[in-house]
Amino acid sequence: MKNYLVIIVLFLLLSSQALFAQTCDETITATTPSSRFTVLAGEVKDHKTGLIWQQCSVGQSGNECSQDTAQRYTWSQALAVAQEEQYTTGLAWRLPNIKELRSIVEQRCVVPTINLTIFHNTHSSGYWSVSPAAYGSSYAWYVNFSYGDSGGNKKNDNKYIRLVRMGQ
Repeated sequence: MKNYLVIIVLFLLLSSQALFAQTCDETITATTPSSRFTVLAGEVKDHKTGLIWQQCSVGQSGNECSQDTAQRYTWSQALAVAQEEQYTTGLAWRLPNIKELRSIVEQRCVVPTINLTIFHNTHSSGYWSVSPAAYGSSYAWYVNFSYGDSGGNKKNDNKYIRLVRMGQ
């Protein structure tokens, strides 16, 4: 009986990984095709918008963002992280506004709704924008990269961040 339970638990753990793999409908035209971007030294230039994105979520590093762990922050912490990155690098890194953050949602994919060839290891979760929500000063906009939806959330909740700057 004990061995049977161990086998069931292992099966469930292994099969749960497949449940969370990105799914894309190849019959739908990509909204963020890889050809739209150029990747160079951890940065991603978006030729459609002219923006330059950090390839990894804040906290991740390495080839394909496989080292370290993405960190989650409150909205005010996220603003401070962006300011610190700007100070440290001398580049104008910042939180994206909601329109900019929505621009990298890949609408033909779910869990996550982003081009994983370009933005490796992106969490299927919420990412902060700099945009405050109009219905309350304690709310700000975010994009949930599970299904690409967006909305307002309390600023004291924890979300991931990906920084952006204007291109040259």
